[in-house]
Amino acid sequence: MLRSEVEYPAAVEPVAFVLNIGPDGFHATAATFDFFSEKKDSETKVGNVLNLEGGVGADFLKGGLVAGLAYYGTFKLTDDQFDSPLASRLFRDKNRVWGLGPEVTLALATKQAIYGFVTVRYQWELAARTATEGAAWNIMASFPLKPIRIPQP
Repeated sequence: MLRSEVEYPAAVEPVAFVLNIGPDGFHATAATFDFFSEKKDSETKVGNVLNLEGGVGADFLKGGLVAGLAYYGTFKLTDDQFDSPLASRLFRDKNRVWGLGPEVTLALATKQAIYGFVTVRYQWELAARTATEGAAWNIMASFPLKPIRIPQP
């Protein structure tokens, strides 16, 4: 199937990122905006969405361990538009939800090189509107293509 034949709406997602590193820790925030077009052969249009994700934390073990508080927020900026009047009545509110919880990242390293990172995060959902609230465990691992050499003093 050619891309022009796909019936899903097209989306554009610009990204902004802010990082502040100080002597006592750091703060990072990434913001994305999802702008959607109309669905092909339909008047249905998904509302635009703002997503925020970030955290605050500090490093330990000479940077080998980072611990802190991670957060995210998802906010529907514009209403969804539906072909059906019934669907329009059922889904009238804009969704939003916050997530908040602890995060720990451990470097998989020796004295000479870093081989990867493992991150464990648990987040509780708060202040959800038009959606259920829950919680989530995330365990992520990332590995560079080549080990990162650590300069020796």
